[in-house]
Amino acid sequence: MELNEQVTSLELSEELKKAGVSQKDNTLCVYHGGCLQMRHYYHNMDNLISPVIAAFTSAELGQLLPDMVMKHSMYRLCIMPSLNGWGVSYTDGRNTIFWTWHESQAEAYGLMLCKLINQGIVDTSKLKL
Repeated sequence: MELNEQVTSLELSEELKKAGVSQKDNTLCVYHGGCLQMRHYYHNMDNLISPVIAAFTSAELGQLLPDMVMKHSMYRLCIMPSLNGWGVSYTDGRNTIFWTWHESQAEAYGLMLCKLINQGIVDTSKLKL
């Protein structure tokens, strides 16, 4: 599997950065100048001329997604792998409040994290990898 298939796209990575997800944590990969690269190439990212944007893996995003969210009642995280993609939702068993699907596991997780941040359910200042 190619590296770009294991991390969030540049577009979603930029959206996560804009939403306030920390770029200084221990992410494995980064986009620098639009190119996907391993983070260990950058020992001091503060001195770079062009911005570095964290490219999150599904494992990293899985740590950031809450197991449960409260909105009118308690909803549990539900991850549904299928033959052609990944579904991610929050459900109480009868009702689903948030749902997303994507062919890429990292994209599906990242899209869900963006939804939770935009709805004010996840506070980005409390996110830690």
